Amino acid sequence: STLSAVIPPAAMAGDVAVTLRSELTDQSQTATFTYINSVRISSASPSFGPMAGGNDVMLTVENFPTITSIEQALVKFGDTEAAVRSLMSSDATRTVLRVVAPRGFAGPGKVSLSVAPRFEAIPELQGELTASISYTVRRTPATVAFLEPAEVPAMQGTDVAIRIQGLTPID
Repeated sequence: STLSAVIPPAAMAGDVAVTLRSELTDQSQTATFTYINSVRISSASPSFGPMAGGNDVMLTVENFPTITSIEQALVKFGDTEAAVRSLMSSDATRTVLRVVAPRGFAGPGKVSLSVAPRFEAIPELQGELTASISYTVRRTPATVAFLEPAEVPAMQGTDVAIRIQGLTPID
């Protein structure tokens, strides 16, 4: 037989005793249940980047399983997988990853930046171990690259060619 029960939230991680008592037989059985700390991204630095992507982002993840290689972490910006460039550190409480924002993954606005272990690389892990944080995609401001000609005599009107970098075409 199976009995389903809702376990109440705990104030902290650790083991608790769960006791099942039968009033019919006046017997009880006790088992141990373990609360774990939730995985969370405590910081993404910077927390914004250009629409073009390609920029490095440092992620600090709390309560993530200890990993030993970059192949064990899956990082996504929205639905697009990011390259994990390096594993800066990983222990029982904190993992620091350097990732590259994927190129052209989103338009301007907020997207979810998530991290999870690659279960195929760490088969002994189970459960919900994904954490996410908001990441802002910004338009890259347009800049004037050069003017041609660069100078003209005062009081003389003339055409000037302006080359602009980073200008986003309007559809």
